[in-house]
Amino acid sequence: MNQRWTAVFTAFLVFLAAFPGARAKTVDEIALVADGDSMTQSELDEAVQNYFLFQRLKVPDPQSAAYQDALKQVMDDFIQQVLLAEEADRQKIMVTEGELDHAINQQIEGMKKNFASEQDFLDGLDKEGITQDELRQSVRKNLSRKMKSVRALRAKQEELPQKNLVTDEQARAFYEQHSLDYEQAKFSMILFRIPPDSKPAYAKEVQAQASQVLKELRAGADFAAYAKKYSEDPGSAEKGGDVGSVYRSQMPPSLAKGIFSIPERNMGIVKTPDAVYIVKLDSKGKTDYASVASNIKESLKKESLDAALKAWLRVLRKKAYVEYHHKLLPPDAGTPTAAAPSPSATPTEEENQVQVFSTAPVEPGGSLGNNLIPGATSEISQSSGISNLPEEGSLSLNLRLGGWLYNTQDLSNYYGSNFGGFLASTGQNFPFGYDAVLGLDLAVDPNFQAGIMVSALIKTTETVPTSKPQTINSPGSETDQWSERVLGASLEAKLIFPLEDGVNAILGGSGGYFFLISSDLNTGAIDYPLEGGGFGAEGHGTVEFFLDAMKATALDIEGGYRYLQITATGFPTGAQQALEFSGFEAGLGLKIYLGK
Repeated sequence: MNQRWTAVFTAFLVFLAAFPGARAKTVDEIALVADGDSMTQSELDEAVQNYFLFQRLKVPDPQSAAYQDALKQVMDDFIQQVLLAEEADRQKIMVTEGELDHAINQQIEGMKKNFASEQDFLDGLDKEGITQDELRQSVRKNLSRKMKSVRALRAKQEELPQKNLVTDEQARAFYEQHSLDYEQAKFSMILFRIPPDSKPAYAKEVQAQASQVLKELRAGADFAAYAKKYSEDPGSAEKGGDVGSVYRSQMPPSLAKGIFSIPERNMGIVKTPDAVYIVKLDSKGKTDYASVASNIKESLKKESLDAALKAWLRVLRKKAYVEYHHKLLPPDAGTPTAAAPSPSATPTEEENQVQVFSTAPVEPGGSLGNNLIPGATSEISQSSGISNLPEEGSLSLNLRLGGWLYNTQDLSNYYGSNFGGFLASTGQNFPFGYDAVLGLDLAVDPNFQAGIMVSALIKTTETVPTSKPQTINSPGSETDQWSERVLGASLEAKLIFPLEDGVNAILGGSGGYFFLISSDLNTGAIDYPLEGGGFGAEGHGTVEFFLDAMKATALDIEGGYRYLQITATGFPTGAQQALEFSGFEAGLGLKIYLGK
């Protein structure tokens, strides 16, 4: 198998591993049971392998501590997801079929992108002994559980008290107790990884390579070019090794101690059991309290909320029945432990190198968690779990303000056909008019809405200079002024297409009847009131951005075209004329999804 197909097939296996149960098994033992859900041994093995594959790490020996830690993490995540999904069912937190189908289609389409063609994808399924229906059902089961669990967790977050304010005194006390955590370093780096359980000889080779690169850098080699060439951290390598400014608390203690030991505007090597870093330190120093006070308060508030959530999850776990290989797992039990891993090779002392050894983990969510620490990079895209789409049967309220974008010259017919050849300039100046729309939509299904809207249209006052032949009874020029206001009701339909998490594209159309409610023509001497009505239609495209975590409120940026001609009476000539309200338009809207 050539290199391209090896990469494609590996991507295929990784995807399957992300969805336990996708692969067909003839005989497979149930390994883990959590209430009404389960994982087979092969599913569990694949999920653990996936844990390492997505971090571009070699899968360690199953008896190693690293493998056992990953196994425990996978089991804990599965158990928690099952319990939260059950809680969602108890609270009647639903995931509609439309939402689920859309998510399934997105996952499978994403999988197909790893293949050169549709046929290659089908051949890959066939080689694994999986039908398309089996794959779809497996993805459905896992996505349903995941989406329910995220919604149950968010519902609990909304339910917990949000009034735990942190005072300035508490925040300042925390700052004083953890003042070192707020030291900040601005640096660039070149990362050389040492895979888990590497032999001492390999670790020495990595250290020797880093030392040679450091010598060349000190001799004048370009750091940015070397970072792009050598660094195994894609995020910083693309920027020439630049990491930016980072707090000490955002780094593992071992890495922080090494970096802060390097003098400013100098380079050095920081060694850990799983990596060697060449660090170019630009600056370092302590951050004052005022600049971090708001972050401290938010962090302490989040810590309080997290503690409450963990306590709630422990209650759910105590009520659950969990079995691992036919043995009951008590709520506080872990997975079987294995022999401790072999110690990493002790590096040799070298001139001007900083040596630090620690296996302290990175705090989840730390800004360096996906850049500096080997194995921390994750390629799994996690959405918020709250669907972009409305639930079937739910309502949404829409408010939009907009205006016309170009000159419609809606008076040209009147002056061209009724002024006996007299000349009139009917051009308008921007803005040409405004509209306000209030709508109420019903989700027939998550991707389709139908509803009603009320529109108020205001054309700005138009001043039309007219010219007539010079006569005794005619002054030679006149000025007409127009004002037009319309109110109408329309039926509308919308198709919603999620673009990404928190962003939708919407195509819509509407049609209805409109009335002149306050319109007149003032010729300078006489005011002619106009009245009339007409049918109109509109088509528009919208990009929608959600403004909150629950995706209940959104900002809509809209553009479209309206066709509307009002047949009006009351003109000086006595004839009916068409007032034009057609034209391209743009607007901003606020949408509230009442079902979320």
